[in-house]
Amino acid sequence: MKRNIIYKTALTADDDGTGKISGYASTYNNPDLSGDVMLPGCYDAVLQKIEKSGVMPVMFFSHDHWSVPCGRWDSIKSDDTGLYVTGRVNTDLESGKEIYSALKFGSMSGLSVGFSFSPDGAEDNDAGGFDFKTIDDLMEISICAMPCNQNARIDSVKSFDIESIKDYKSAEKYLRDVGYFSREQAKKFISGLKAVFTAERDALRTKAAEKEIIDLIHSFTKR
Repeated sequence: MKRNIIYKTALTADDDGTGKISGYASTYNNPDLSGDVMLPGCYDAVLQKIEKSGVMPVMFFSHDHWSVPCGRWDSIKSDDTGLYVTGRVNTDLESGKEIYSALKFGSMSGLSVGFSFSPDGAEDNDAGGFDFKTIDDLMEISICAMPCNQNARIDSVKSFDIESIKDYKSAEKYLRDVGYFSREQAKKFISGLKAVFTAERDALRTKAAEKEIIDLIHSFTKR
């Protein structure tokens, strides 16, 4: 059986056009307008499949499976709140530009999950929907304009102006926010740059000192 459940949280976007977004695609113990409830742990099995296969759910707009995906999901994890995802809208597409612009403007921020489940993976509840215990497959996570569950929205549409890089600390933040570096990876990268810059600076100082000595020798020989 297939099912689409729409939630809303809040997405994040970058003004530099990177298209990076993040938010809760699904929240636990929170009925949507259809009465459906995702129970904690319901995504555990499918997350193991994703980790093993390396294949992420597809990013569509409003479950339009006939369209070109509007971006890609880069990471997905389950925490106490729900299913948290980060991804990037493809701003090279005209449709991606429009979607990302709407996200940054704040006129749209909903997320919706499209998944399949077996009959024993869900139970009827008193709200007229299902309580989902186990999800078999998570095919896609869509950005949408009209969420059904009020707690699943894109919480971050990140923007980062490259002109704001003024020091090593802001450069590290750029790598983490835009390049998806981990804190440790960003620190190692910046540390490597520092070593290169130091070596180049010392080399320039050595060359400058050598030039001063040569100029001084030349001044003596010209007398």
